[in-house]
Amino acid sequence: MKNGIILFVFALILCSGVMPESITKDEAIKIIKKINSEMFAQKNFATNLVYKIYKHHQDSVPETQMEGYYIRNGIKEHSMIVGVETIQDEKTRLIIDTTSQSIVITDPKIVGGVIDQSLLAALDYCSKIEKIVNGKDIELVLHIKEGFGIGFSKINVVVDSKLNWIKKLVLCYVNTTLPGFENFTSPKLEINYIASNDKKVERSEFEFDKYLIKSKGVFQLSEQYKNYTLTNIKRK
Repeated sequence: MKNGIILFVFALILCSGVMPESITKDEAIKIIKKINSEMFAQKNFATNLVYKIYKHHQDSVPETQMEGYYIRNGIKEHSMIVGVETIQDEKTRLIIDTTSQSIVITDPKIVGGVIDQSLLAALDYCSKIEKIVNGKDIELVLHIKEGFGIGFSKINVVVDSKLNWIKKLVLCYVNTTLPGFENFTSPKLEINYIASNDKKVERSEFEFDKYLIKSKGVFQLSEQYKNYTLTNIKRK
């Protein structure tokens, strides 16, 4: 009877479609590129983000939860990610860190897609890549080889295969801290992408006036942020 129950449970797992399947790097890249191409297909794009930070990889209850967002219009971007706000227009990129009270002015970067190139590069250091299919959701599990120094031991990416869009990203850091959580030496960061859409984005989303004023071609801190440290590494 006991053996019959075990076989029945195993059959249910098989039928549920959640058994991991090993796949190649090229297969994983194909899935990820579909996600990024879907984003580029939309001129305007906005999504709300929910961040959960865990002290240890195996923890199921987060130490804290924060909200953020990502907005794009062509090369222009505006995001809030774990306390770091980034605003970019055609000529300038502004990075505002509320934890360190610092503002950095730099050159704009080419929008590389919702899944950053550094995560694509992590595929080169995987000991194993797994795919788990659960209904319309596909989860990629990247197991990173030890000792390669890229900052992660495992990365999980959950996508909606019908919309070709990301739903969740989980990063298991190794010997790397997050801003404001320096006492967590190897945290887990979970990012949930909520209410993605292509609604019209207001021009004001990409303006710097709140933080900077420009006088005679030189950026200066606004009155509200005069106590922040300003660093200009803009080359162009």
